[in-house]
Amino acid sequence: MTQTYKNFAPGLHGLGYDTTPVSGKAPILAGWQHRPDTALDYEQHASRSIGVLLGGEHNLIAVDVDVMNPFAANAVEKLIEDSLGQGPRRIGKAPKFLMVFKTDQPMRKIKTAVFNIERATAATDDDGCVEVLAEGQQFVASGIHPDTQRKYSWPDDSLMDWAAADLPTVTVEDVMRFVEAANNLLSNFGTPKRSAREGGSVPSRALSGLNLKDQSAPSDEIDIAVCHIPNEDVHYDDWVHMAHALKGALGDAGKDIFDRWSARSPKNDTDQNDRVWQSIGDVTRVGAGSIFYMADRYGFDLAAYRNEKRATVTPPPAQSVQPQFDPDTGEIIGDEFDAEPFKIGRMAGFNPRSIKPRRWIMDGRYIRGKVTLTIAPPGVGKSTLTMMEALAIAAGKDFGGKETKIRGRVWIYNNEDDEEELHRRLVAACKSMGIELADIEDRLFVNSGETQPLLVAREGDRPSETIITDHVDHCIRHIKENKIDIMLVDPFVETHTVSENANDAMNRVARAFRHIAQAGDCAVSLVHHSRKVGGGDTTSYAGNADTSRGAGSVVGVARVAQTIYPMTRKDADKYNIEDERMNRYVRLDDAKANLSLVSSEATWFERQAEFVPHGTLGLSGDYVGVLKHVDLQPDEEAESNRRDEYSLLLRTAWQYVDEDKETTIYRVARSMAWGEHSDFIQYRVERSDAKTVSNTLKRMLKYAAEADVEWASQGGYCSIGITPDGKKIYRITRGI
Repeated sequence: MTQTYKNFAPGLHGLGYDTTPVSGKAPILAGWQHRPDTALDYEQHASRSIGVLLGGEHNLIAVDVDVMNPFAANAVEKLIEDSLGQGPRRIGKAPKFLMVFKTDQPMRKIKTAVFNIERATAATDDDGCVEVLAEGQQFVASGIHPDTQRKYSWPDDSLMDWAAADLPTVTVEDVMRFVEAANNLLSNFGTPKRSAREGGSVPSRALSGLNLKDQSAPSDEIDIAVCHIPNEDVHYDDWVHMAHALKGALGDAGKDIFDRWSARSPKNDTDQNDRVWQSIGDVTRVGAGSIFYMADRYGFDLAAYRNEKRATVTPPPAQSVQPQFDPDTGEIIGDEFDAEPFKIGRMAGFNPRSIKPRRWIMDGRYIRGKVTLTIAPPGVGKSTLTMMEALAIAAGKDFGGKETKIRGRVWIYNNEDDEEELHRRLVAACKSMGIELADIEDRLFVNSGETQPLLVAREGDRPSETIITDHVDHCIRHIKENKIDIMLVDPFVETHTVSENANDAMNRVARAFRHIAQAGDCAVSLVHHSRKVGGGDTTSYAGNADTSRGAGSVVGVARVAQTIYPMTRKDADKYNIEDERMNRYVRLDDAKANLSLVSSEATWFERQAEFVPHGTLGLSGDYVGVLKHVDLQPDEEAESNRRDEYSLLLRTAWQYVDEDKETTIYRVARSMAWGEHSDFIQYRVERSDAKTVSNTLKRMLKYAAEADVEWASQGGYCSIGITPDGKKIYRITRGI
């Protein structure tokens, strides 16, 4: 039996950490928060996992990133590093992680709102949040994760490499600002699900002129605000607080709203509702202000509602409509008057064989009734690629390794280029693809935004107002009249005038295009810009839908997303592409595929040019850019050179290992980071630290071990160990 607590807890205690024995994730000692002496009985708790207490002498905190979407988790990790720095990082169930710091003064726990976030690799959603654990809490530092049944890991340096007093120190103010930023960041990946207790969460935005001390408000405002507040698994204290707030705002007239809100919970108990309501006396401290504050966190804009209410003309009284009867049969003519607005859907008698196949237009790319998003930085060829995909559909030809399912009718709406340039590019693309323009002209419809701008949404006169224009209905009418199979809109940013970073507004714009796709029974392709790439390195951007510019709600509406990025130095090394030819290649990656499998392999295209002649004789013309699908294969000779280079660096690493001692990668890397050996200096960067070198060394060790690199002649060697859970461990050893 593994004696985790006995073997490692004393060492952590010696480094200034308070430990407690844990089963699963839960401490087993009564009063563990008060650090009882029984926690020091290492023999008695020998086989337990190790919990580390927070707060205490050093004001320890742990930033717990409880997010299963890897892109969201990576984004939060970068935010932590930018806002707080780099602390020891623990992983239990990846991509979730936890990072340890200490603060300049004691603080209470705090967390973001809980968001419903879609997984990147599965058609399921998960609750996700970021919580700063503090005094009165603990985290598991070593042991077996109850879900994965694998050991908790510390990818870089563990707590055993840090004295508690030496942990990175952050201010409480920095932590508060980080939580607010994390709340805003996660709102780009999902929607708030429930209230976050506190600590409490940071409000989603400033309340427009609302005095939180206001107790009363019109019942319609209270009613609509409460509709925005979820009640799936609300905390009991929050539920009671809602009762007080409603009674403070409306008196006993608020009971009906309270009952309707409570009924949305699976734990609803009408008798308990009555008892709690009757127990509340006169309320003087809470009311409408509290309700509006809670509703604001879930998207309710009080000011916008009030403006809309003021602008609304009171409609005339409804006229009583009597059914008309057929004089011969006595049956009702026209609409029947149902008692219910809709009927419950029953699965009884359903035949699974009646399910129709998904209606793909191009396999994995475009499907009827759905939106596809293509994300790329300027100048890489996103307009060219999407146009060529559309032309392939018009011709019924496969393209870029993807099967075209139909020979369809295509509508290209380019809001950037004039008609002449569009025609020039169409001719070049057809020439490159071996398509005769005359063969598809009756299937091809082209509009230029310079002549007829497409504007589906604009900002309203009131704050936070987004108006969907009649262009949406015009698009649907043209699609139906001309039997369009796919509509290409390029670029998406030119089709609206709302703020790109306003999540609610951009959600409405994206949904307008989804409505076009559904009502027109066609696929809609939106071409969208990516964020600016720091330092020119796009390695982590390829296949990442969350690199799209502006609000994340656009990605949420799309069912398919693809990215286009230029070749990186790493890609060029892999395929042995010379520096002067790198800019000729771009990669297309699956970034989101709710309705199909996401491919892990990039599709490569080479930039080429086609000559488009002018005039009758065609003696002059222009060279127009196109993309040619190419099959790049890894270069074996380059791999061999890399093997030799890594062998040299590993022999260098050997020199930093203590004699006759096996040691960890990180300890070697820490020495190498600040060493002056010429063989390693090329891998160092400005302000290099142990983590940077450690990650490089890990890649070298992994490659060397898998490629059977020999470096034992100098008296050192690397080895691979396999843990019971199948995880690889790489070791460096001096002495045979």
